[in-house]
Amino acid sequence: MATLFCPSCSNLLVISADTFNKWACNTCPYEFPIKKQMTSRTRLERKQADDVLGGEEMWKHANSTAGEVPFVSAMIKDTRLDLLWHRSQPL
Repeated sequence: MATLFCPSCSNLLVISADTFNKWACNTCPYEFPIKKQMTSRTRLERKQADDVLGGEEMWKHANSTAGEVPFVSAMIKDTRLDLLWHRSQPL
């Protein structure tokens, strides 16, 4: 298996396809021909997500209201009436 770094100058090798597929270095003349399929797979483990807001316990004592916001309620009601009025009009 070919290495991903140039053995002469230690820079990262890139895939080049001038006349044939090869690993090539952009800074020096090093080339490594690719004659067969090369694959690699890395399985990554998922991290456990941190509970940023404190979890369910934090929300038990949060302030809340049972009312509606009058402006938003009126705006939603007007929009619904406007849509109903437009639907009732002939085309």
